[in-house]
Amino acid sequence: MHFPEYLVAPLLGWIAAQGMKYGIDHRHVIGLKNNLRYMYRAGGMPSTHSAIVASVVTVVGFTSGVNSAIFGVSALFAAIVIYDAMNVRYSVGVQGELLKKIIEHDKELRKEADSLYVVHGHTLTQTAAGVLVGFVVGLIVYLVH
Repeated sequence: MHFPEYLVAPLLGWIAAQGMKYGIDHRHVIGLKNNLRYMYRAGGMPSTHSAIVASVVTVVGFTSGVNSAIFGVSALFAAIVIYDAMNVRYSVGVQGELLKKIIEHDKELRKEADSLYVVHGHTLTQTAAGVLVGFVVGLIVYLVH
């Protein structure tokens, strides 16, 4: 069965970025259950969101051309996702961490702090690394397919 490049590239981009993130960050807890959960967490280096959309834009650019309408749409979509990962999700993560610290000082709410899951966004470096991973994966998928 032959899968289209624009489906293969983001899947491999996700696998590559999450695998790199897992290998780079050694703070994960020992134990299979926690390690598997860690593979799906948001935030960190490199940005998986950026890698996924960059791989799609790369494949679309090579297959349809950078002057095509679909390239323009995919590039705009990628810009929105990257902006969200760097700005919106990053600020929500910072706010979540501050909220967690505030809750920990309230005796009645302290137990809630442990169950509060904070989603982290990405720094410019993490996003740029994700774009680079996505570009490389997209290029490889285009060349191999």
